[in-house]
Parts: sequence; structure tokens; C-alpha cells
Amino acid sequence: MGSIPSHIDVELLKSWVSLMPKPQDELLEKIIDALGGSGVVEVDVTIKQKLANSVRQHYKTHPEALDMQASGGVVPPTVANHK
Repeated sequence: MGSIPSHIDVELLKSWVSLMPKPQDELLEKIIDALGGSGVVEVDVTIKQKLANSVRQHYKTHPEALDMQASGGVVPPTVANHK
């Protein structure tokens, strides 16, 4: 979560939902819900915690979606923490 920008444009994210393959569209919806509000939202510690929980839950529910993440061809051992 350290690389998340300090501010996120929620409306821009909403415009991407229909472009995402399943089940990543659900993840983006959960991210949008975690951000709350509309327009540009400041990402504080509370929002980072909500985002982390949303991402963690998504990959527990959809472990096959791990293959959709950007990678260098290696699945890190930390993935076991999501099961």
C-alpha cells in the first residue's frame, strides 16, 4: 500500500469498471467502495486499511485472479498469506 498515491480520482476509477475482465471488475468496485465519496479523494491511513482488506478478501474469494496480476513471472511466497 506504500505506492498508492495520496489522492485518487474516484470518477476515473468508475469509468474503468466496464473495461475490466471478471472478476477484476468486482475488485475495482470494492476499491471504489473503500475510497468512498466521489471526485478526488485523499488516501489516508483509514482508507489504506480498507483498501488492503478489500484486496485481501478479493484474492481469498478469487484465488484464480492472482494470475491476472502484473508479475515478473514469479509468484512470491507471500501469496500463501491470502489463502
